[in-house]
Amino acid sequence: CCIQLGTFRGRLGTRGVLNSNYPRPPTSGGRVLPSFRYVAVLILATQSAAALAATDQLPMKYSVLFGDGASIAAVAVDSNGNAYIAGTAGSPLPVTPGAFRTQYNPASCTLQDGRVTVACPIAFAAKLSADGTTLLYLTYLGMSQSSAFGISVDAQGNAWIAGAGSSDLPVTPGALQATPGGSFIVKLNPSGSQALVATYFNGDVTSQALDANGNLYLAGYAVSPGLPVTAGAFQTDPGQSLRPQVPFVSKLDSTGKLVYATYFHGGSGSTTNIASIAADTAGNAYVTGGESGGSLPVTAGAFQTTASGYSGFAAKLDPTGSKLIYCTYLTANTPIFGSAIAVDSQNNAYVAGTVAPDVDQILSNFPVTPGAFQAAPPSFPVQELMRFGFLAKLNAAGSGLVYATFLAASDFVTPTGLTVDGAGSAIVLGSTYAYDFPTTPGALHQCYPSANLEAGFLLKISADGSQPLYSTYLGAEEPTSVAVDNSGEIYVAGNYAGALPIVPGSFGWTDDSDGAFAVKIAPEPFAAGSVSCVVSAANRGGSAIAPGEIVDIFGIGIGPAQSVSASAVSGQIPTSLGGVQVFIAGYPAPLLSAGPNQIRAVVPFELAAPALLDQNQFTAEIQILSAAAPAQPFTATVAAASPAIYTVGGNTPGRALMINQDGTLNSEQNPAPQGSVVTIYATGLNNTQPPLATGVIATEAVPLAFEAQLQIGSATGGQLTYAGTAPGFVAGLTQINFLIPVSLLHGFSTVHIFLPNGVGSEPVYFYQQ
Repeated sequence: CCIQLGTFRGRLGTRGVLNSNYPRPPTSGGRVLPSFRYVAVLILATQSAAALAATDQLPMKYSVLFGDGASIAAVAVDSNGNAYIAGTAGSPLPVTPGAFRTQYNPASCTLQDGRVTVACPIAFAAKLSADGTTLLYLTYLGMSQSSAFGISVDAQGNAWIAGAGSSDLPVTPGALQATPGGSFIVKLNPSGSQALVATYFNGDVTSQALDANGNLYLAGYAVSPGLPVTAGAFQTDPGQSLRPQVPFVSKLDSTGKLVYATYFHGGSGSTTNIASIAADTAGNAYVTGGESGGSLPVTAGAFQTTASGYSGFAAKLDPTGSKLIYCTYLTANTPIFGSAIAVDSQNNAYVAGTVAPDVDQILSNFPVTPGAFQAAPPSFPVQELMRFGFLAKLNAAGSGLVYATFLAASDFVTPTGLTVDGAGSAIVLGSTYAYDFPTTPGALHQCYPSANLEAGFLLKISADGSQPLYSTYLGAEEPTSVAVDNSGEIYVAGNYAGALPIVPGSFGWTDDSDGAFAVKIAPEPFAAGSVSCVVSAANRGGSAIAPGEIVDIFGIGIGPAQSVSASAVSGQIPTSLGGVQVFIAGYPAPLLSAGPNQIRAVVPFELAAPALLDQNQFTAEIQILSAAAPAQPFTATVAAASPAIYTVGGNTPGRALMINQDGTLNSEQNPAPQGSVVTIYATGLNNTQPPLATGVIATEAVPLAFEAQLQIGSATGGQLTYAGTAPGFVAGLTQINFLIPVSLLHGFSTVHIFLPNGVGSEPVYFYQQ
C-alpha cells in the first residue's frame, strides 16, 4: 500500500469530528507517534452494496427500460396517471400498431470526419399506462434525422413534442411554418395515431410548457431574422450588438396558431440565456436563465433590480406577450444560473439552478432565507472547480422570496429538473458526485450508488423550504426530466438506469440497465425494519466492506428510538447495544452506536475474506436483530481491504482528519510544517501483525499485516513512519504517520491510500506550510 501526495485536482469534501483538546503526541523509537487516544471521531460511512427491501415494498411503482438504443429527454403525465416520454432512437424501437409513424427509416449520418457511416437518430414519443405495464403507443415522428427534447400533455391527452429535425417533417395543412428551419413542433392525438399539428418553427426551442387551456409556450434562441416576432410584442428588436443567437419566448394556441413571439434579452453587449419556461392557469409565461451585463429589463419593485457578473433571473410575461409583469435578478457575488422554473396554483414561481464560485475562498452570498433547509454556503478549498445548487420560491408579485435555500454537498450538485405538487412542495431532480448528499431515512437509495460515476438525485422539499420531505439517490446516472401527478406520485425519465431497482411486471423493451428508463415513484419511505445500505464509516464511499472496517448501516426503524453509544467493557466493544445485534456472515459485530435509522459496527475479523490483497470478493448476509422492528436480511460485498481516510466534518471527500506534529488539527490556518510528521486515520485496511481480536481496544502500537507494502509516493516524495493500530481505539481503526516532504509547496495537497492490487481510497486534502 502506498500514500500518494500531490496537488489537488479532484473531488472535494470533508468528514469526521475531532475534539479540540489535542494532546502532545508521544514518541515511539524516536519517531513522532501522535495518539488518537483523546480524539473523538464521529464516523459517517463508505459505501457497500446492500439489498433493497422486497419489491412489494418498493416506493417505485414501475421501472420501464428502453435500452441503450434510446435516449429519453422528457417526461409528462396526464390526469389519469399515464406517462408520456419523448426522446431519440438510435436503433429500432417497439412501435405500436396504428401509430402515427411506424417505419424506422433513418438517413445515413457520418462520423469521424466522414470515415464512419451510421444510422441517423430518429425522434420518437411514447405513452405508458398508469401502472407501467403497457405501452399504449410508441411512434416515430416522421423525420429521417431528428431528436426530441420536450413533451407536454393537455387535459385531453394530446401530447406536444418539440425537437430538432431534418427537412422531411410531414407538416399538417395550415402549418405555422411549412418550410424547414429551426425546430419542429408536433401535437399527437391521445392514441398516438395522428399528428394534429406538425410544423417547423424558426428558432432553437430549448424548453416548453402548456397552460390549462392547451396553449403551448416555447423558449429558446432565434437563429436568424426569420423568428415570427408579433406586432406589439414585448421586444421586437433582436439587438444588433448581441450574439447571433438571441433568446425568445413564444406562445401557440391549441391549434398551433401563433399567439405571440417576442425576443427577451438584456442591453448592448450582454449575453442572455433562457433555460426553462413555465405557465400558470391564466396564461402568463415564466422564464428563468442567466445573464451577463446587468442590463435586463428589471421591473420596479422586483426582488433584486441590480446585478453584477453573471446572474440568474426570473421573469413573468402577460398572456399577450406584450407586457413584462415582473423581471427580477437572482444574483450574488458568485455566478448564478437558473436552470429550471415551475409555478404553483398561487402563482408563486420556483427556480432551481446552480451557484458556480469562481474565486478562491469566496463564500457565495446568494440570499438564502432564515430557517431554510441549507442556509449556510459550503466552503471548498478550490471553489472555481465546484458547482452546487439552489432552490428559490418567489411570491406572485416577484417582489420577494418566500424562501431560498442552497442544495449543496461536498462535491458537484447540479439541479436539472423541477416541478411542484398540489401542496406547494417543490420536487428537484439533478445529479451529483457527492457521497454525502442529504437523503432521508427509508429513501430508495440513502447512500451513493457505488457503481455510479455520477448519481442522480430526487429531492422533495416542504412548502416553506425548511426541510426535505423525501430525498434519495436514484441509482441512475443521467436523469433528465421530472413530472408529478395529482396524487403526488413522481415520474422520472432519463438514461443509464444503473442501480435503479427493476419492478416486476413493468413494461420492458430490454433489460439493459445501461440504457434509457422511465420510473414512477411514490415519495414515501420503506417500512420500518428496511435497510438501505452499509457503508464505511470514514468517507461514505467504496464498493465493498472489509474485515475490521468500521461501517454504518442505514435504514429506517432498524434500531432503538433513542440513539445510544457503546462503552468498552474489559477492553472490548460489546456486540449488543440498545437491544440491537448485528450478524455479518453469522459472526456478531461489535457495535459502536445504534439509533433508529443508523447503526455503527465493526466488521468481524473472523469473516472469511479473501487472502490479503487478493482482488477476489464475495457476498455476506447481514442480519439485524432488533426489538424495535424485524429487519430484513441483506447482503454486502466483502473484500480483503477497502481503504478509506477519515475527514473533518463527515463529508466525502474532504479535508483529512490530520494531526500535526504538535498535536493540533491540521487546517488552512494551522498547516503542517514541511519536514514534520503528521497523522491521518483510516479504516478498511484489515488486521495487524500479530492479529488482534474482533472488537478489542488496541493498547499499543501494532503494525498492519501488510505494513511493509505501505509507502508514500508521488513526485514530491515522502516517508512513511508508522501504519497500524490507533492506541485507545477499537481494532480496525488505522493510524498512519508520515513525513511531510520538504518539496511540497505552500498550500494544500492530497493524500491517497493505494494497495498493490489496485484498490485505493478517495483523495482527501490537507494543508502544509
